[in-house]
Amino acid sequence: MYDEVKKGLIKALNQVKDIEIVFEKDEDTKQLSEYFYISIKPLEIETESINLESKLYFVDIAYIKDIFNSTEYMMLGEKIDRALRPNIPCKTFNINVLEANIKISDSILHYSFSFKSTYVLKEKESDILLMENLEIKKVTE
Repeated sequence: MYDEVKKGLIKALNQVKDIEIVFEKDEDTKQLSEYFYISIKPLEIETESINLESKLYFVDIAYIKDIFNSTEYMMLGEKIDRALRPNIPCKTFNINVLEANIKISDSILHYSFSFKSTYVLKEKESDILLMENLEIKKVTE
C-alpha cells in the first residue's frame, strides 16, 4: 500500500510543479535547491472487527526552496490543495483527503493531511475450521 500511496502523491504533485520529490530515507537533499519532501507516518491501528483493521496515516508534504517568497508559497499551497482534494487516485484505491492544513514554518511550506485505510486481515490457516477436522458422531435410535 505504501508504494501505491507514494506513486499517487508523485503523480498529483508532478501536475503542480515538476521538481524533485524526496521521500524520507530515500536520498540526500544537500544538492537540491527546490524540492518536495514527503513524510508518511502511521499513527494508530484500530481493529474494526474480527477480519477488518484500520490504520490512520499522517502525510506531510514539505516544499523547500533556497529563496523564500511567502506569496509564492501560499499560491503553491493552494495548487497542491486543488491537486490532492477531494481524493488522490492510487492504483487499487483512492485516498480521500477531507481536511488539510497549509502552513509556513521556518521558510518551509507544509501541506498536511490524514487518511484512514481499512483492509481485510488475512486469516491464518489455523483459524479456519476444515471439514476433515470435524468429528462425526453417529446417533442410533
